[in-house]
Amino acid sequence: MIRVVFDTSVLYSAILKPKGVPAAVFDFVGSGLLIPCVSPAVLAEYRDVLLDRPALRPYPQQAQHVLDILTSVAVEVTPIQPLKISGHESDNRFYECADAARADYIVTGNLKHFSQSHKNTRIVNPRQFLELLAGTHGERRAVMDRFSEVAPGQPLLVAEISADYPEKPGVLDRGSFTIRHAEILGLIGQSGSGQSTITLAVPRLLELRGGSVRGTIHFCGRDLMTCNASALRRIRGREIGLVPQSPMSARNPALRVETHLRDAADRKSFQKVSEGNRLY
Repeated sequence: MIRVVFDTSVLYSAILKPKGVPAAVFDFVGSGLLIPCVSPAVLAEYRDVLLDRPALRPYPQQAQHVLDILTSVAVEVTPIQPLKISGHESDNRFYECADAARADYIVTGNLKHFSQSHKNTRIVNPRQFLELLAGTHGERRAVMDRFSEVAPGQPLLVAEISADYPEKPGVLDRGSFTIRHAEILGLIGQSGSGQSTITLAVPRLLELRGGSVRGTIHFCGRDLMTCNASALRRIRGREIGLVPQSPMSARNPALRVETHLRDAADRKSFQKVSEGNRLY
């Protein structure tokens, strides 16, 4: 779990712009990935700003919802000693909270006010924090940018699909489900009930196993049923991942055979095969 102290500016922006990056960061609180940390002084500032600022008065329900989430899941700490790190005295309350909670991050929309880290607590803005959660690789940044465009409460994945195998038509008939941000969906059934078929159908891997898929699969605003092979390869493994049963003994259907061979050669300490050379 990651311990985080949110600067009030992040919550303020999350309410005003529900499709923005700060809102995407706050959504991770509901997923259990983040543990927000508060102190009495920090919580008092949250209430003062979110409930009384004129710009937020048109959004009383949204503001109260944010406060309710924080009240129910946040870890409340009592700072032991006063700190003088920021030139803005009110911001020192957040440093004190982070110090008492041993927080990993202070997430702020104003890096000028929080210009330096304290002990093991790093100072980041919302976009930097998303990148840290996703990893630093460029393709991961693109993934998080796409996720952050999804409004809170809107589905990440909506599927209504049917599937067939050459020797077994109609193996899946109009299976439908919706998954929103931070939700987990479990498929329960006896062996052969179609869990693996659904799992393979969503990223369009069933066709690589000889099956066929009909229906609609909307992921982050895109219909995967209309994506060509090249577009699907860019999505698989970057935005949608699959861990098959017995993953150590299974081949990854999202990768080319050549990629498997290269990986095997590298892992077995054979001479590394450069990308410019083909394997035959």
